[in-house]
Amino acid sequence: MTLLVSTLLSLINIGSRTAYNNITSLGVNALLSSYIVSISCVCIKRWKHEPLMSRRFSLGKYGFAINAFSVAFLTVVWIFCFFPPVPNPTPEFMNW
Repeated sequence: MTLLVSTLLSLINIGSRTAYNNITSLGVNALLSSYIVSISCVCIKRWKHEPLMSRRFSLGKYGFAINAFSVAFLTVVWIFCFFPPVPNPTPEFMNW
């Protein structure tokens, strides 16, 4: 399955570089969005002092600060992922 998906994505690059850049840009933004949502849920549970699920690893008393910093950083990166990669871009280089 992974080979098939990778092959299909490479064929898109042969057909249209713009389409490939748009698909990978959306993939990166979707991945960042999933991290933001999941870490935000942990932050909300920590803020309300609700118990977290059982886990092998704990960040201890610094957990909320690390999670809050992570959400802030990922939000900034998520916003900048929508910016074009070069100044004064043509329509081909825009992150649609």
